[in-house]
Amino acid sequence: MDQPVTARNLPEEFLALPGTPVERVLQVVSRHWAAYPEGERRQLAQALLTLLEPLLSAPAGTIPAELRAECERLVQFWGTGAARGRPVSPRMRQQVSDDLPSSVRGAVVPVGDLPIPPSSIDAEEPMGDRPPRLLKFARAQLERLPDERCRLWVQLERPGQQTYEGEAFGNFSGSGVLQAAARAAAEALRRAVGKDQVEVEVSGAEMFQGLGVAVAMVSLVVRYQNQTRALLGFCPEDQRDPLRAAAVAVLNATNRFLGVG
Repeated sequence: MDQPVTARNLPEEFLALPGTPVERVLQVVSRHWAAYPEGERRQLAQALLTLLEPLLSAPAGTIPAELRAECERLVQFWGTGAARGRPVSPRMRQQVSDDLPSSVRGAVVPVGDLPIPPSSIDAEEPMGDRPPRLLKFARAQLERLPDERCRLWVQLERPGQQTYEGEAFGNFSGSGVLQAAARAAAEALRRAVGKDQVEVEVSGAEMFQGLGVAVAMVSLVVRYQNQTRALLGFCPEDQRDPLRAAAVAVLNATNRFLGVG
């Protein structure tokens, strides 16, 4: 299968199929990637649904070239070990850091649960005997520094209990602000779980543009209890607040593995 060509033709396939948006995207994924494990197909379907569903309300024949390119990049990224959220070795972790595409950073569950049986990771309970944690985004603050740099603070809270803050620096231009917000959220998350218990490395963070939609996407490498995993998360920019979206995407990626959701 020619993956780039297949991915760029996904919008036409999606529009031509019958059924609900979820049914259409499941048919597309099953048609081309049936050999992949069910949980991995579910992840790809969730990502594609965010991109393709707006086509159903767009004028007939409206398939921008940019959307085709985004589909191609998404499928390419999903096809890596990092995009499937598998346990990763140190060598794979370095590859994740070095080779991430610039425009796509993963996808999980912002559009509601798809009717696909969850993968082992999706079904995973909080590890060990720890009680479930619930962390929520509280606020984020951006400070512009000299030389086109910035400082980000992100605060997470466990409702009715305690707040946790993280700080990070980055470039003020491009995706630097979004990446700094994700790193600040990751630091706040480490404080909440226990800095000596978990390491959270942000491999990438980008704003991903579809047809009339925007989502913040993050890619993380998380080390916890002798396990290392590449995790992906995203959050729609539903409140015109990219800093919030980046922080929530970090929680989205880690909630099951660390038991914070």
